[in-house]
Amino acid sequence: ERLLSEGKAEKAIQVLKRASTIIPEDWRTFNLLGMAHHRAGNHPEAMRAYKKVEDLVKRDASLIHVVNVVYYNRGRLYLDAGKAAEAARELATYTLGAEQSFAGYYWRGTAELLAAKQSGRQEMLDRAETSLRKAIGLKPNSAAAFNRLAIVFLQRGDAERALAGLQR
Repeated sequence: ERLLSEGKAEKAIQVLKRASTIIPEDWRTFNLLGMAHHRAGNHPEAMRAYKKVEDLVKRDASLIHVVNVVYYNRGRLYLDAGKAAEAARELATYTLGAEQSFAGYYWRGTAELLAAKQSGRQEMLDRAETSLRKAIGLKPNSAAAFNRLAIVFLQRGDAERALAGLQR
């Protein structure tokens, strides 16, 4: 974790790969390995590491509580890879188990907004608005969440509501 927080993703990958051979049943190692690969831009490797966490959970039901963090991490990974619909699905699953997560709702709303742009589906804008409003409810002073909500209104052609939201 320290190496990741210091921005040393490649070094973290080396350390975590070794750790995964020593303690192959430790979900934390594979979750951190996924995060390290993600930060290094190795998206397929990140996905494989997150899949390994899911496999460990399937073999050990006592780990069921840890799978939720994988939904968040995978959602962010999909978002960075430009796969907004997949990101929205993963982040929606994450927020079901993390109802007080500002980051969960913020990134979910972001993914839903991008999915709406990619697909042209109006209901994704509705979902984005709902998610971003939940994020704002959790962190009422978040300029980033208000900005994203304004973009939702602009996508709908409602510049007046977008401007009103930005003037808070």
